[in-house]
Amino acid sequence: MKMHTPISRPDVARGITGERARNPVAARGRCTRTRTLARNRPLATVRERMLPILFFELYLFGSILAFAFGPVEFQISNPWILYAYVLIGQVAIFLGGWAAMADQPAGYRGKYPLLAILKLSILAMLVMLPPTIYYRGLANISLVEALTNPGAAYMARLEGFDGEAMTPVLSIFRAIMTPWLRLMVPLGILGWHRLPAQWRLLWGIGLIGYLVETLLTGAAIGLFDLVLVVPWMLWLRLLQTSRQAPASQSIHSKPSDRNRPRAIRPLPRRRNNRPARLVFLGIVSLAIVLAGIQYFSFSRQSRYRLSGNQYPLWTTQWSQQKYGVSLPPWVEYPVYMVTRYWTQGYQGLSECLEIPFEPCFGFGHSQLLMRYAGRVVGDPEFFLLRSYPYRLEEETGYNVANYWHTIYPWLASDLTFPGAILFIGLMAYLLAKAWTDSLPGHNPFAIGFLAQALLMFYYIPANNGRLSYSEEAIAFWGLLILWLATRRSLSSAHTPGRVCR
Repeated sequence: MKMHTPISRPDVARGITGERARNPVAARGRCTRTRTLARNRPLATVRERMLPILFFELYLFGSILAFAFGPVEFQISNPWILYAYVLIGQVAIFLGGWAAMADQPAGYRGKYPLLAILKLSILAMLVMLPPTIYYRGLANISLVEALTNPGAAYMARLEGFDGEAMTPVLSIFRAIMTPWLRLMVPLGILGWHRLPAQWRLLWGIGLIGYLVETLLTGAAIGLFDLVLVVPWMLWLRLLQTSRQAPASQSIHSKPSDRNRPRAIRPLPRRRNNRPARLVFLGIVSLAIVLAGIQYFSFSRQSRYRLSGNQYPLWTTQWSQQKYGVSLPPWVEYPVYMVTRYWTQGYQGLSECLEIPFEPCFGFGHSQLLMRYAGRVVGDPEFFLLRSYPYRLEEETGYNVANYWHTIYPWLASDLTFPGAILFIGLMAYLLAKAWTDSLPGHNPFAIGFLAQALLMFYYIPANNGRLSYSEEAIAFWGLLILWLATRRSLSSAHTPGRVCR
């Protein structure tokens, strides 16, 4: 006589009958699959987490080599002090990044997911573009003129918009919206595959509008910010995709036949196309950087009122004179200009290292803060003339508006030069943390702050632009606060979204 196993009363109460009651493992197949996917997500390797730190070690070391042995000749009186200080700064950057390797990526405890934040940033960009482009247009420079003659657009911006400027209310509103505006491009690249078609169109309109706004200023810095950040977002997207592959394979490991859930069936092994993707992404990144350098060279040529094959005399013929190798002028000119703008700040740093310290009471790292604080105390130049760069201009004529000093003298105006080294080490720690938290792709504010931190490190040989001006400083500190406020420790991290359906 065949015996039937009775169904337990709790199962009946929950309405679990038939196959689900006889085989609870199979019944939980879909749920187990999703939970395993969340739990077995592979941890980021040390090499992945140290990637930006190692890159900037090479980048900054290359800048000091270009300063010492490049085509531009700089006259400094204390080379060994300068080189020792810069190398100590690089050691601090490495140690700060290494200190961030103790933890794995943190979770995200924000209320809104990345896709919702991305949509809000797109709307913010679309709202701010019309008035911004309108006031840019008051300089009587059309987009075609700005494209063909960036020098004229730049001079028109410096001369002002015929006495009209953006209204104070609009300026304040734009400054408040800056963190959201800075999120659009990096989040759009990382969240593109999840955006609906209509939002992709809006994102494209916002990006084109941002490019138009940048070109109307005649300055290459806005475009170069994109050139420097976009390749990092593309590489980050590649790493995110690579990290998801093992997770999907881990749930298809072969369990014993007796415990194999029927709902989980092995999937065919994915074809490994990672090398081809790496090569393709490397080519795309190089093309983006070269296009940015080409526009940079063209804009500087336009400022000299030159065009075509006309170049300033001091920017050509240096290859034969200095290295004995004759390069064509169209190669010499961009190499000279990029090297000059990349490395000239070390000359200002060299001279600032010889000046004694005078405290700026926390305002010296930012031109914006020094000017506003000066108005409060009744002397607009009180703090400016205490900072290293402005004191150097007073003593030697090394003009703050025309030449750079690296980031260190600006920070040292508040922290002293040893304190500036410690601050850079702290920023390296935050950069590594933001990069690590961005690898899973959950925290949109980690990604936004990552873009700002990357730009800060790119401009270390030039200036302290991320903290010196209103919109840049609000974006930097605002995204840092939002990232830290929505960070969740590894022990309590969870994968956002519904686990079981």
